[in-house]
Amino acid sequence: HFSVVPFLLSIALAAGWQLTYAPYASDYSRYLPRDTKFGSAWFGPFAGSVLGATISMTLGVFIAAAGGQAFIGDQVGFMGNLAQNRVLAILVFISIVIGKLTINTLN
Repeated sequence: HFSVVPFLLSIALAAGWQLTYAPYASDYSRYLPRDTKFGSAWFGPFAGSVLGATISMTLGVFIAAAGGQAFIGDQVGFMGNLAQNRVLAILVFISIVIGKLTINTLN
């Protein structure tokens, strides 16, 4: 069923994601040639950011919906259990740690 509060929270998270990466895109633009059009300098980083966010957030929604209460209680453990074998589970855990470190390092 639809609920307004979680929906608005999701919109706020998605907007926050985009606002977090905006300074990186604007900082990169100073290295472009002077004759680069504004639209090209703006649309490329924006499209990449939106596409990356959309893919990862959509995947998260599908995984959370499939997991139900098991996902809510232990998200990282649930992802490890999806792997079904020890090597793949370790790779999933390492990718989660690297993702967290990357975001925390950038910000």
